[in-house]
Amino acid sequence: MLRLFIFLVTILVVRSQTTAVNRCIIFSGDLPLNVYIENCVTPPCHLPQLQDAVINIVFRAPRTMQSMSTLATAFLGILVVPYPLGQNAITCNFLQNSFCPILEGEVLIYKLKMYIAPTFPVV
Repeated sequence: MLRLFIFLVTILVVRSQTTAVNRCIIFSGDLPLNVYIENCVTPPCHLPQLQDAVINIVFRAPRTMQSMSTLATAFLGILVVPYPLGQNAITCNFLQNSFCPILEGEVLIYKLKMYIAPTFPVV
């Protein structure tokens, strides 16, 4: 019961902080239930170079999964560039309220830390 209470309080705190996001025009898929990029509510977000940008994502698992990987892609004009996340790509290591394997329909809270290289354009 305590775990459920902590989960609900966490959802309420995360939902109170929301960054507006749009559906990607290249890749289809459901939008997360909530996204909060720390220190950014209204895009475009000014990401901190030479440190981690922290992105909190609440989403519903579309299927049962044994493991998950996060893929980041940068869109620079017409150029599409994969953005390496290193160890941060191992999604299961950064789930805040669960662990892998994940059940279909499970609501997950995920904290992505994404290093912003000096070559990343300032938006």
